[in-house]
Amino acid sequence: MPDTDTQKGGGRKGIPVEDYRKAADETGSVRGVANALGVSYSTAYGVLSRNEIPVESLDGPPTGSS
Repeated sequence: MPDTDTQKGGGRKGIPVEDYRKAADETGSVRGVANALGVSYSTAYGVLSRNEIPVESLDGPPTGSS
């Protein structure tokens, strides 16, 4: 499967949503999640928002668009 295919919940790289949860718990910020997982800020923001994953720096999940 080409890596440009969007994977369910985890963005284009197919990173499991649980990895986003762990990264959010460990880093506490959207930028930290992006850096930890090697994705763009907007990808991290979108996955966190869609899956309602809380981020410490935002006092909850991201809302709206990045």
